[in-house]
Amino acid sequence: MRVRTADGVRAGAGRLGGGEDALTVTVELDVREPTYVVAEAVCEPHPRTLTHTGYALTSPVHIDVDGEQVAREADVRWCLEWLDLLEALIRKHARLGDPTRLEDHLELLDRARAVYRARLG
Repeated sequence: MRVRTADGVRAGAGRLGGGEDALTVTVELDVREPTYVVAEAVCEPHPRTLTHTGYALTSPVHIDVDGEQVAREADVRWCLEWLDLLEALIRKHARLGDPTRLEDHLELLDRARAVYRARLG
């Protein structure tokens, strides 16, 4: 179990190996700029996983400081890159049945891109 902020892992490490201590992580944060906090668990894979690890992540808790929200340029650009990769994946592998479904997906991706681009200022 790990606790992570926009600056990286702040507490915890490794994979869960069973045992309650692996599920308890305590961290004290001195927050001076906007960030987010998430908890993540990495464990042995389940037979149905496609990767070499099992993985779970909480929804982020956003911490605003002095009215400023977390929107780091590098993070926003990373999200934009992943939206491009998702579009390429949809175009190549999706079985959508008719062209209007592809248009719906592309429109949704464009709306998401607009949100992220607005955060770049």
